[in-house]
Amino acid sequence: MIRFPILRKMKTIHATQVLASVLTPLINNRLIPYPYIMIFVLTRKCNCRCKMCGIWKTESHPMSLSVIKTLFERNDFSFIKSLTLTGGEPFLRPDLTEIAKICFSKMPFLEHVLVATNGLLENKIINDVKEICMYIASERNHIHSFDVQVSLDGVGEIHDHIRGVPGAYIRVTRSLSALLELSKEYPFLNIRMSTMVLPANLSCLEELHQFAEREKILIHYSPVVLSPDYYNNEHCADSLLFYNQQMKEEAARFFRKRGLENSGFRTFYRDMISMLFGDVRRRVCMFGFYGCVVEENGDLYPCLNCEKVKMGNLIHSSFEEIWFHRHSQHVRRNLRKECCPDCTSLCYTHPANFLELLEEIMRRKYTWEN
Repeated sequence: MIRFPILRKMKTIHATQVLASVLTPLINNRLIPYPYIMIFVLTRKCNCRCKMCGIWKTESHPMSLSVIKTLFERNDFSFIKSLTLTGGEPFLRPDLTEIAKICFSKMPFLEHVLVATNGLLENKIINDVKEICMYIASERNHIHSFDVQVSLDGVGEIHDHIRGVPGAYIRVTRSLSALLELSKEYPFLNIRMSTMVLPANLSCLEELHQFAEREKILIHYSPVVLSPDYYNNEHCADSLLFYNQQMKEEAARFFRKRGLENSGFRTFYRDMISMLFGDVRRRVCMFGFYGCVVEENGDLYPCLNCEKVKMGNLIHSSFEEIWFHRHSQHVRRNLRKECCPDCTSLCYTHPANFLELLEEIMRRKYTWEN
């Protein structure tokens, strides 16, 4: 195995993404780069009872704040430029802001941060997000984009039904309103939404999209990811997937329309349309090479949606020892062979080859000119 440190030497996340897209055809199990994206699962505890996710049914054994601090002090994460804090529901952790500050202090070239939430803990979310914003604004760091991604899977009772929490829609929309108000104070704070496309919400997706447009919130859509490991939801496949031909065609029209709206997700949506009708995923996902996942107990995985075999544990070994170990080659091969063909995850949206890079450049040029 050959270490490929060139991405680590890039000064900005944009330069890293551009070079990564050009290098993608060269990356393989023998030529391993340092990742520039990290997803950190802070807890598996969740206050939703979602129809499409069983995380809330699994036991949660998150690392303590002191263990997390030790883990980050023992490792050099200067190569990470994009960090996602997720769960479960990350705002269930009373020490979320302290964890964020530890990560920021040990990632000197971090530019982009995203926190994913179900939006139910209104006051906790606003207070924590404001504290993180104040920290970013007051510290000398490289962070110029802080995204809060709120899950919204329907309008009114449809969202409540999918999330298994009465009154969830009202609480989420109140959180969104407060976050949008906070973003006026901090220009680097971006509010976005994510939506799972299911048979249960297919009828209200257009209405939900209009809501996002009225509020000027970026929203993205993805079919349910079936995973016995992370989401614990494979036994629910009959109610989560589109088996009816008419519903498949309706979902395909929705994805096609979103892809035509000058969306940066258009390449992903194309894949999702073909997968609705039985094709395998064709777009290359670079998680396991450009991205990594740290679980709540310190386990290191190449992908959030495929945790069949872990690479190692950061409490017991350093990141570099694990990432470049021969065992990790086996884990990456297993990921590509067993998980990628059926995966509908939106984890890696950056250009994955030169043609996608060119398309992205043209999209940005169009956006700037209009």
